[in-house]
Formats: sequence, C-alpha cells, structure tokens
Amino acid sequence: MKNLFTILFILYSSISFAQWSPSGNNSSSGNLTIGNNNNNTYSYIKILGPNQPLNEGSKRDFIFHFNSAGQSIIRSYRWTSWGTYLQFLTTPQTGGEPIERLHIGHDGLIGIGTTSPKNILDLRDGFSFHDGGHKVLGFGYAPGGAGTSMLDGYVSEIRLDPTKGHLRFGISKSSYSKSQQSLEIITAMTIDSGARVGIGTSTPSQKLDVRGNIALDQYSIFSRGGSSISFGNTGIGICNEDDDIGINIVADGELEITHNSKNMISVNQDQIQLAREKNAQVIIGNFTKPDYRLAVDGSIGARSVKVEMNAWPDYVFAEDYDLKPLSEVEAHIKEHKHLPDVPSAQEVEESGVNLGESDAILLRKIEELTLYTIEQDKKIKELEAKNKEIEEIKTLYLNQQKLIEKLLNK
Repeated sequence: MKNLFTILFILYSSISFAQWSPSGNNSSSGNLTIGNNNNNTYSYIKILGPNQPLNEGSKRDFIFHFNSAGQSIIRSYRWTSWGTYLQFLTTPQTGGEPIERLHIGHDGLIGIGTTSPKNILDLRDGFSFHDGGHKVLGFGYAPGGAGTSMLDGYVSEIRLDPTKGHLRFGISKSSYSKSQQSLEIITAMTIDSGARVGIGTSTPSQKLDVRGNIALDQYSIFSRGGSSISFGNTGIGICNEDDDIGINIVADGELEITHNSKNMISVNQDQIQLAREKNAQVIIGNFTKPDYRLAVDGSIGARSVKVEMNAWPDYVFAEDYDLKPLSEVEAHIKEHKHLPDVPSAQEVEESGVNLGESDAILLRKIEELTLYTIEQDKKIKELEAKNKEIEEIKTLYLNQQKLIEKLLNK
C-alpha cells in the first residue's frame, strides 16, 4: 500500500508540473493566489526582461484580455541606463490596438493623454466633474517636510458652484491639522457666470471688481484703442493711442500733463505751472491769438498785477534827452490826432495794448510833461520877476508924478 501511494504521488506531481511550463505559455481557468494569510513574508510577482533593446522594444505587459473584445494593459519598458517607463493602456470603444492613457516617465513626470510629459503632471486635455454637486479641486502644503501628511499645513481650493455657475478660488485662513473637524476657507477670487472677475469680493459688479489696494511695479494696462495706464517706480502715466497726450503722477507727488513728451502743466504742493515749454500757450475761452502765451476770451479779475520791465523811462531826465519843443508836439497832434510815440486808436484796435510798453510810454509822457511844466514854471517865475520890476518902476513913476504935481501947485 505504501508503494501505491508513492507511485500516485509521483504521477500526480508529474501531471501537475506538466501543466505549468517554465519556458512556454501557460493557461489556467482558476485563480492564482500568492502568499497566505498566516505568513507575514513579502510576496511579489516579477516579470523579467533583457537589457536590450531599449524603449518599446523591451516592453513587458500585464494584460487584461476580454473574449471577443478589447484589453487593458499595464506596460513597462526600459529607457537608458537604469531608467524605466510605466504605462496604462485601454482599448477604445471603436476597437483597435490599446492606446496609452497614462504615462509615468523615468524622471517621475506623469502624462495623461501624452507619452512625453513636460511637467510633474501634464494633462493634454481638460478634466471635469459630473456628480452634480459642488466641484472642488484642493491643494495642500505640508511645511513639516517629508513624512508629514498633506492635511497638516495650508490648504487652497478651486470650487465650482453648479447652482450659480461661479468659479471660486479660496485659501485657508490658517494652517490645518487632520485632527481638526473643519477649516475656514476665504474666497480670494471669484469668476461669476457673467464672466466678471472679483478679487476680494464674491459678487463682482464689473468685468474686474477689486475690493482693496492694488500694488503694481513697472506695469502697463492697454485699451483696445491703444491708450494705456503705466505704473512705474517713479509714478503713474496715462497716455492716449498716439502717446502724444500724457498724464503723469511722479514720485514727489507732482502731477504733469504732457504733449509729445513736453511738459505742458505741472501741479505740486505749492504751485500750478502752465505752458512750461517755450512757445506753448494757455487759452481760456474762444480766443485764439498765436502770439500770446495767455489768451483769455473775457475779463480778468485780480487784486494786483505785476509787469516786469527791463527798460523804464528814467532816461527822460538825462541831460542829453531830446525833449521835443511844444510846437512840434502841437504839429504832430494836429496831423495825427495823438501824442508822438503813442499808438493810434487804429493800432490799438488791431493789435491791442501791451501793458508793460503802454505803462512805459505813459510814464515817459508824464515825465516829458513834468519837464515841460518845470520849463514853464521857470518862465513864469521870470515873467513874475519882470512884472514885479515893472510894478516897482510904475510905483516909482506914480510917486514922482504926485511929487511934481505938489510942487506945481505951490
């Protein structure tokens, strides 16, 4: 009996080993179990491959094949040196060869929809949620370093509200620990269903609604027409399409309005400067005179007006000044109907009056009149002296006549 059991065991072993070929193809309709529940030893499945060729020529597949249908594959192949790739492939609904859906490179870069990822996660197509509720994409940062849970640290999220169509970007108000029951998320930016963007508000009213301060460094905002607002280290600049009109607020608080890069108006703490550039004009009202730096169509009210002059007519009192005789002045008046060197009424009507020059001319005429008056005063005094002398002679004559009459009457 002992020999019979031995023969049966050898026969069974021979049949069993004949069913599993270490060098051929093996099939089984049953299950494959590796390890057991009572043993804590390490278990693994190893698929061996050669050193050459490289890339897909060295591929090794773990295949899920369905009868008269497609297949799914977990594939690995060798790159160069020690590098390897890992891919996940599925068969499309229309059939054909399995297609690479997910690719993990030797450098740890993951590609979905691409076998040549350029970043740690490279998505060549979009992704979406379709469960009907709020859609949340969360990001965690664990400052504790390696071995720290992603739930221990700071959390951010991108949330889609399906009831309103709003997309919100939120950040955690404080760090989070996995022992906490909840975490407050502050909405930092919102994009609503009207394509309005809100920063600091979840209900934007304009295309860009910012509730708070904005810090910009050497940055420009351009309109479709070409106008721009520039923010630099020294101030703020506003320009139109052709850059010929600009408004600048410089670092020292001065406001400048420029034309073709020329400073036309400057405003600071102490003063307002207009038309700083040479030949620039300031026009108030509908009064255009190309020769004036300031043209005003209307009256001007002022408590004081100061006109700076370089040539004031003190020269009239010089010894060599040519004071015209009054006879010449009289002849000029009769002929021209105005004083010499004074503009005529027609000239004033056509060209206006230069206040500085006019004041100088009037002063010169007053000084000339003063000289005429002084001269006349001298002549009057001479005449008075002569008249006094005549009166004295007349008195002497009358006294003599009276004396003669007395003598004759004796």
